[in-house]
Parts: sequence; structure tokens; C-alpha cells
Amino acid sequence: MFVKLFTQILDSSIADDRKLRHFFTDFLLCADSKGVVMMTPAAIARRIGAPIDEVEWGIEELSKPDPLSKSLDHEGRRIKALEGSGYGWEILNFESYRAMRSADDMREKTRLRVQRYREKQKDVTQCNADVTQCNASNTKQKQKQKQSTEAEYRSSEESTFAQFWEIYPRKVGKGAARKAFAKACKRAEAQCIIDALKEQVESPHAFTEPKYSPHASTWLNRDGWEDELEAAQSKNNEF
Repeated sequence: MFVKLFTQILDSSIADDRKLRHFFTDFLLCADSKGVVMMTPAAIARRIGAPIDEVEWGIEELSKPDPLSKSLDHEGRRIKALEGSGYGWEILNFESYRAMRSADDMREKTRLRVQRYREKQKDVTQCNADVTQCNASNTKQKQKQKQSTEAEYRSSEESTFAQFWEIYPRKVGKGAARKAFAKACKRAEAQCIIDALKEQVESPHAFTEPKYSPHASTWLNRDGWEDELEAAQSKNNEF
């Protein structure tokens, strides 16, 4: 199965027509990854276990204009016959719904990434509390450990900034970017920022023209890693 079903079908203009709604759902399940049902009516009937006359009726109904449809494209039609072929139908607006679900997937990935970060921070906080209590009786040892930790943190911070800077498409204002990155790491996990930047850079929806992209410090100061790809497209292509 390649199609992604939406509960919106239960609120659509065919929701009250239970027979047609069920047929449309079965029809969607027969589609390939491009939203095409390359099957004869007889093959569809066998696939979904319905009478051939019901399949022919459903195809005819879904091919009709629907003035009550939420989508004004194609006069509300849901499918159309393929040209130059004796059979086969294209599911209209298939790409729009797939893009909608892709955006939902991206938001879910971001939610899970933030959740993992918060759980990690909780563990780190508890660990630091235990270490502080354990070393409270030895001031010198605690100070040495603090200095070592700070040194490691600076080294780690510089390393993660180097990764960020290598990925960011516009290499302008490195000093300001380093300061902004250090502040951003207090609001979010460094790896979370880098992973989100990678997704935006690799996406066709953002950083389409690097020379018009914001400086790295601007992107960091406005928490650009939290942008959804559609929003990133407009924000990351501004002067």
C-alpha cells in the first residue's frame, strides 16, 4: 500500500454516502506510489471483493464534478481516466495529500527529537546532582573536576560548532555565529540543532539560494532549527 489515508475523508462531501466513501477508500488502497490505479474494473472488483457493477458505479461517481468538495481543483473530481489507455485512473490531488502527510511526519520527528533531548537533560541533571553530593567533602577535587569539565565542554562546543559551520550554506559572520551558537546550545541540544539544519539544507523547500539566506547568527537567534520546512522556505531565502 502506497497511499496515506486521512480521517478528513470522514468530513468530506462524500462522508454521508457510506457506500461511495467505502469504495473510495478501497480504491485508494489499490493505488501505486504515484497515485495511479492501473487495473481494470474487473481486477479492482476481485481485489476489493466487490461486484463489478458496484466498481463501475463507484468509478463513475468519483469521476463526476463535486461542487461541495473542499478542493476546487478539477471541479471537485476525485479521479480521472488515464489518457491513451483502455483502463487505469489517476487519483487527483494525490501529490498534495502526500506532501501534507510528509509535513506531519517532519513535525512528529521534531517532537520525538525534542522529547529525547529533554529526557537526556533530565538524566544529566540527576547525574550532576549525585556528583556534587559525592564530592562535597573534597573542595580541591571538585574544583579540578569542574575545570576539566569546562575544558571538555569548550572543546566539545567548538567541535559541534565546526560541524554546524561546515553545513551552513552561507559562510558569513563566523564570529557572530559562534557566539549565537553557544547561546543556542543553552536552549536546545547542539546535535538537535545540527540535525534540523541538515534536514533543511537537504530539503528542496529551504536554502534554495544560499547567497540570499540569512546569516548563521540570525538563523540561530530566531531558533531556526524549530522551523517547519514550509516556514523555513520563506525565512531562509530572505536577505
